Amino acid sequence: MMDPSQYSKAVRMIPTKSRGFTLVEALVATSIMTFGILGAAIAMRMVNDQVQSSRTLDDAVSLARTKLDSAIAEPNAAANNHGESGRYTWEVSRTPAGGMSNDPLTVARVTVRWQDHSADQEFVLAQAYLRQPKRNEQ
Repeated sequence: MMDPSQYSKAVRMIPTKSRGFTLVEALVATSIMTFGILGAAIAMRMVNDQVQSSRTLDDAVSLARTKLDSAIAEPNAAANNHGESGRYTWEVSRTPAGGMSNDPLTVARVTVRWQDHSADQEFVLAQAYLRQPKRNEQ
């Protein structure tokens, strides 16, 4: 067991600088951690917004592809049609590629519009296809 007189000498031998952190050091460390956590939170919010925008665009592309496939599958349907699907509005147009009404090469164009983060967005998908002539055109 230690003699009490030796214990007090051992305590006095500990350097005063190694007893802990000063208040200023603790405040600086806390400030750095706060800014780091705040920066990470802002980055996560931005990533979340980008993921949501990507999902919205993916839904718009899927809707446009479906409407374009329908427009090509039903070549004798009305030349233009439009509608709404959830948050999206869409419009299909078919025009002869060469500008002549009897041109069998036709361009089907689907335009999908929506509002994302208070800004109007638009996606256009177009495809040229060979229109089958109507029976009375043959």
